[in-house]
Amino acid sequence: MIDILRVDEDGRTIAEFEDADVLKELLAGQSSLTGCCLRFLDPYGDTTFNQLQIPVLVDELRSIVVEVPPALRARANALVAFIESARGEVHTYIKFMGD
Repeated sequence: MIDILRVDEDGRTIAEFEDADVLKELLAGQSSLTGCCLRFLDPYGDTTFNQLQIPVLVDELRSIVVEVPPALRARANALVAFIESARGEVHTYIKFMGD
């Protein structure tokens, strides 16, 4: 499982996305991740996205969300909203923490 966090510049957790399983379900249907950001998610390590990368990450996720079944779509949209809420916040990052 990958935990999804919004962190500050010192790495302190500001908020945590509670439904971390949705990422695994969302990406399970993808044969390959070729996007600029998603392809770097490491299920066993940590991956951090800065303010310049967050909009790209959001766009990549949105392009996947439109293709998923309706039962998963609401949860996936909640993930996108969580990530997007960090957009424009100075010294705020999105961090994916792998096992």
